Amino acid sequence: MQPTLRLSLVTLSMAAVYSSFAQLPRIVLEPAAGGAPQVFLALDDAIAAVQADDRLYFSGGTFSTTAPLVLTEPIHFIGAGIHPDSASITLRTKLVQQAPIQVNTSASNSTFTGISFDSSTGACIQYGDSDTNDDPTGILFERCEFVQDVALTAISILAGPNFSSSNFNECLFRGRLDGGDLTTAVVTRSIFEGSINTMDGGGLLVDHCVFFDTGINNSHFSTVQNSIFSGAIPGLFQCNGSSVSNSLTTHTAFFGNSGSNTSETNSFTGQSNVFVNETNGQFDFTDDLHIAAGSVALGGAIDGTDMGLYGSPFPAKPGFLPYNPHYQAVTIDPATDANGDLPINIKVKAQTY
Repeated sequence: MQPTLRLSLVTLSMAAVYSSFAQLPRIVLEPAAGGAPQVFLALDDAIAAVQADDRLYFSGGTFSTTAPLVLTEPIHFIGAGIHPDSASITLRTKLVQQAPIQVNTSASNSTFTGISFDSSTGACIQYGDSDTNDDPTGILFERCEFVQDVALTAISILAGPNFSSSNFNECLFRGRLDGGDLTTAVVTRSIFEGSINTMDGGGLLVDHCVFFDTGINNSHFSTVQNSIFSGAIPGLFQCNGSSVSNSLTTHTAFFGNSGSNTSETNSFTGQSNVFVNETNGQFDFTDDLHIAAGSVALGGAIDGTDMGLYGSPFPAKPGFLPYNPHYQAVTIDPATDANGDLPINIKVKAQTY
């Protein structure tokens, strides 16, 4: 059965954005309290108008604010996607800031999907700026790209206690993911070119992820399962008390300098030829990270599905598509018809997740 697509006012507003403004960057604000959506040209204006639990729908394009972006209440950011092919009609959604986007404790339960984050100075995401406001909980990033680092605590106290909690699903990390003592982070079906660091306290769970020549550092009592480490270094370094299950590495060992109280279950070292198509040891959007025939990763996950991105009951979604309706084609006639109307045809596909 094909999914039913119900075009909301927000969807129609976005369609108008793509057609009427020739795909120039626009933002649609959907008020949580109800009422008509609002369309903004600048992110500064949208942020000034937003209220708690409002949704901001971004077209493709690049967005930035003139001042640092600090979130002090829960807001939901929905982009058009991060994959160049899947976002070929809308373009990729990119948020590029001069300073990190700061998520304060009072912005708990904020969500972000389908956005590429970048910063010209340091981290692209940072929780708080002091020990008094860097503990947001229930933060969700889904199908996002992080070009720079993500700091799940205030940078000034990176090694100190932190009580934030975050979920990252189907994300692409070009930079590091840094936490602190007692930080909680659940990372599923994600790709890492940068390392995970300083997640002490047992709050780190990594499931069905892929690491390219990088790994997890100084994160004691971490849990890794159904994941793949491709590279010439141990996947976990100085990670005392950590466990690895139903995973594989191309290196000769999972652990480095991690003491004797670590565990490995149903896992494999020294593997090769893991993916269908991956040639340069780093992630490119043209890669196919499905598991190659003959690899122990086929059916090697705890639940009998594959290790890596495409295992579990909810495998990674091709093209990193966000959950909002996906614009597949936009056709705008070059001239009006006999009635003075401009024919526009927009093809939209419903998303089930």
